[in-house]
Amino acid sequence: MFSLLGRSVQRISDRFSGFLLCLLILMIADLASTFLLSGTAKDQISPELVVSAVLGLLLNLWVMTSWLMYAGVSESGDSITFYLQHSLGKFSRVALFAFSVYAIILLGTALFVIPGLIFAVVLYFWLPLVVFENRGLSDTCQRSIELVKKNLFLVLILIGFLDLPLLAMELGANLPKVESNLPLRIILSLVHSGLSLFSILVLANVYFQVRTREVVSG
Repeated sequence: MFSLLGRSVQRISDRFSGFLLCLLILMIADLASTFLLSGTAKDQISPELVVSAVLGLLLNLWVMTSWLMYAGVSESGDSITFYLQHSLGKFSRVALFAFSVYAIILLGTALFVIPGLIFAVVLYFWLPLVVFENRGLSDTCQRSIELVKKNLFLVLILIGFLDLPLLAMELGANLPKVESNLPLRIILSLVHSGLSLFSILVLANVYFQVRTREVVSG
């Protein structure tokens, strides 16, 4: 696990300008959404809240897909702006799969929470499978379950150290005391955006490590 984290840190160092641009886009979108919805009640579903959530998710998916393609696999000299444009060709499929996967997880969460947690674990590899293997929804789910079963312990550790802190920060960002404190909100957005990009890079490293192991053993 530590070698995976080390490779991910080195990759960010090698792609630092692209990392900064993605970080800036995510932070601007996050803070803009916070300010635009500052007068909206968060305990009520309003059109503004729904539109903001959907647009925020789509922007996040676009940046994460571009970052995955740029830092996760590319060895070319192309800049991050090239991949921000190139990823648009895959964006419709990524967005469709994202809403499908999130719907499955939310449905499972509504059914006594535990099923949602299980779905979140077994669908851990969905993004690289969609981006790099161009699978359908059913095949993506089956393939992700297969990969998670072979690497369950590692996946659980990564979810615990990366994904759960991200979820905690997302929940914490909506607390009234945090929203009203601009410096704290900026710091939280910075940490959350940076950890999100790092998490995607770790996911890419795990995915390609697993694929390499399959090729060698197969």
